[in-house]
Amino acid sequence: MPAPPPHLLIVDDHAVVRMGMAQLLRRVQPGCEVDEAGDMTQARAALAARPAIALVVLDVHLPGEPPLGPLRELRRMHPLLPVLLMSGDTDATLAARALDEGAAGWLPK
Repeated sequence: MPAPPPHLLIVDDHAVVRMGMAQLLRRVQPGCEVDEAGDMTQARAALAARPAIALVVLDVHLPGEPPLGPLRELRRMHPLLPVLLMSGDTDATLAARALDEGAAGWLPK
């Protein structure tokens, strides 16, 4: 019996980015569930409501948050949950720090 499609969470303050990423993921992985959150408050609520989320795609620069603060919070609260960071930032030092702090990867926008 095949594994069920994954359940993903996209956290980005730009609705167009969230919707585009969700559409892309649904096309690449038919049947996957994709939740969207515009900030960490919404992300926390989504994770509390749907603990079976398999991956979080997280914008590095959320308003009101330090660049790696949400990653640290998610790693602390859900240590086994992979968090893929997404950013338009090309700072290689920031990307390396994110990977050192447990990010599953760095995806350029």
